[in-house]
Amino acid sequence: MIFTQPIFALFFAVTAGVHWWLSDARARKLWLLAASYVFYGYWDYRFVALIVLCTVFDYAVGLLLGRTEAPRARRSLIAASLCMNLGLLGFFKYYGFFAESLVNALAALGVQANLRVLHVVLPAGISFFTFQTMSYTIDV
Repeated sequence: MIFTQPIFALFFAVTAGVHWWLSDARARKLWLLAASYVFYGYWDYRFVALIVLCTVFDYAVGLLLGRTEAPRARRSLIAASLCMNLGLLGFFKYYGFFAESLVNALAALGVQANLRVLHVVLPAGISFFTFQTMSYTIDV
């Protein structure tokens, strides 16, 4: 959905209208979260699960961080968040590059490698939402 398309104007009007109609702050936040998923899914619905996974995982880590004071447990939770988020980001952004580089390096050494190279579409805004969810966890 591009900002200059008429569908965006309709989407924005409905989203803003429902947001201001809701009186409860929690309901407003949930509405905006759902609208964000719809907006993101409009580009490619297959990646909505990815952004939901990151959101839910880091929200759960944030809740756990809020309940624990033990420094070791807190570090472990932050490490889990960083590993999950940076792992997904690295996979989508760099898997193809590293896999192809490994195959080429092995071929230069005379080793025939049959490493499967995945041609994965890079999800729109993956760096942005990855660092946003990580910043939430780190802030907590």
